[in-house]
Amino acid sequence: MSPRKKSTLNIYRRVSTRGQEEQYSLDIQLEKGIEKSKSLGMNYVDWCEGGKSGSSEFIEEREVLKKLFDDIMGGLVKHLFVVDNSRLTRHPLVGMKLRMIMEEHGVKYYSDGQDIDFSSIEQGTMYDMFSVFNWSSVRMSKQKSVEGKVKHFLRGGYRGGTFPMGYTSKKIDGMRSLVIVPKEGEYVRKIFEWYDNDKTIKQISRLLDREGFSPRRSKVWNFQSVVNILKNDLYVGVDTMIDSRPSSRKKDGTFPILTYKNEELRIVSDELFNRCYQKIEDILTLRNQLRKQKHEVLLRGKIWCESCGSVWGVRIIPRR
Repeated sequence: MSPRKKSTLNIYRRVSTRGQEEQYSLDIQLEKGIEKSKSLGMNYVDWCEGGKSGSSEFIEEREVLKKLFDDIMGGLVKHLFVVDNSRLTRHPLVGMKLRMIMEEHGVKYYSDGQDIDFSSIEQGTMYDMFSVFNWSSVRMSKQKSVEGKVKHFLRGGYRGGTFPMGYTSKKIDGMRSLVIVPKEGEYVRKIFEWYDNDKTIKQISRLLDREGFSPRRSKVWNFQSVVNILKNDLYVGVDTMIDSRPSSRKKDGTFPILTYKNEELRIVSDELFNRCYQKIEDILTLRNQLRKQKHEVLLRGKIWCESCGSVWGVRIIPRR
């Protein structure tokens, strides 16, 4: 008589963003899943999503989770371990959809603290209660986080995210704030001066590459990376942030933009910034017109209004 084949515990693990430190890192989630498989006397399969947001309403954005649930619907997965419900999803509607799929296909669900057999009404209800509590906790945590970021910003702290070229962060009086990086700040100033002196963006990109000054996210400069600098108000000491607190939502559904001014963050003068900003806006307007062209016109993009500086448009009237 051949020995009975072991069942398989499918371990799904995820963190919110790449490199984010959470209560359950990817390694810890795997360790707990393996520990659970041993206690159940099962083999295990690892489904690692890596760093992905769990707030989206589109499961297609998470390839590993989509493949896992495709296998569930195909009858290939009967035992699923997730360290806590928020690893599956933070979106209530997606959570309900996944829960219905697991119940329909007879999946037994395991987490760090609960085992759920959806064929049992009591255990299914317990899962639903844990899910509602988890989603409420996530919403409260997110709201507190936004409140904290807004208060931090209005006191002069940095709003978060990747530091713009020319800046880094430093703790000042117990608060994380932006400060200028001297060498980077000098190159930012050069970019504005070069552009103001009629160098093209392509020429500026080549100058920066030739001098060995690299952008933050790539090895070489391109059109958009230079444009982003020329249009960033931070270089005149003005930082902005969207106030996404529910209480701040306007009647039209939009959120207000908060502004904070700090002269210590200024790298270029208002006059230089405004000249470059207007120039880049004119160039972008022209590029947009050229993209839409259906007919070759000799003077397209060559005629400008002396009063407002706008590029003259073109109208084609075909002869009948």
